[in-house]
Amino acid sequence: VASSSAKHAVIIINPVSGQGDPTERRKMLLSLAHSHGWKGKVEETTQTRGAGAIASDAIQQGIKELIVCGGDGTIMEVLEVGAIQHVVISVIPLGTGNLFAQNLGIPLDSKEAMKVAFTGVTRHIDVGNANGHFFSIIAGMGMDAEVMRDANRELKDRFGLFAYVWSVFNRLSTKPGTYEVILDKKKPQRFRAKSILVANLGKITGGIQAVPKADPESGTLQVAVINAQVWYAWISLIFNALRGTIHKSPHYTLLQGKTITIRTLTGPKRFQCDGDAFPPTDLLRIQITPAALAVRVP
Repeated sequence: VASSSAKHAVIIINPVSGQGDPTERRKMLLSLAHSHGWKGKVEETTQTRGAGAIASDAIQQGIKELIVCGGDGTIMEVLEVGAIQHVVISVIPLGTGNLFAQNLGIPLDSKEAMKVAFTGVTRHIDVGNANGHFFSIIAGMGMDAEVMRDANRELKDRFGLFAYVWSVFNRLSTKPGTYEVILDKKKPQRFRAKSILVANLGKITGGIQAVPKADPESGTLQVAVINAQVWYAWISLIFNALRGTIHKSPHYTLLQGKTITIRTLTGPKRFQCDGDAFPPTDLLRIQITPAALAVRVP
């Protein structure tokens, strides 16, 4: 059902996201919103006031709709603040990866995405929490967290998606770790793995289905254990991922649960939530909050 309340939405723009002139981009975005009858307020992020703070203020003022224009970092800030807050969030993707939009089928074209903000339907999706850190797509421990840390802002600005590819190949020699995984208080399982991914949504950089069975309305998180050791195992894994059959690979184990504990038995490992890397730890506790986010989708 189309929502007339989007007409009073606060539009949050990150001027640093996207290509070209920020002033022109702002003008274009507001012109698109006006064409749908929008008459709300616009706020731009600054170095001292991020998208999360703007969203938080808007929600406290009783705003029920937010339209966030930016890359995944900006979008995640708003999602974290908007979870369990009875606010509907629309996304206009302007970043490098645009993973959140790709996972939910939100158009990457600004004109089409703005149309969804005013005429789309609302989906209530689950969110995850890993050691107190919010995620809406994937949390991971091991090599993927190192890759996220390597593919820094400067590399992404210069090389886009290739920053991630470069980081992955750079990290292939990383030694696997031994992990103990406990799902919903069941008996611990032990794995030798390069990475453990815990997914709410399954698509990663480049539109690759890393965890094909992830469903953000299932109330359950999918746990993918990746144990490819040598380079040709990685090639086979990537080939399967591109075909959407990664779960059939012998280097991949898929589990699921609502609460997940991952303990490393070979020294502390970094972890990441939606691409943000955090310092090494030997224990990761993850849980899901079902239907916590209201998002406008096509």
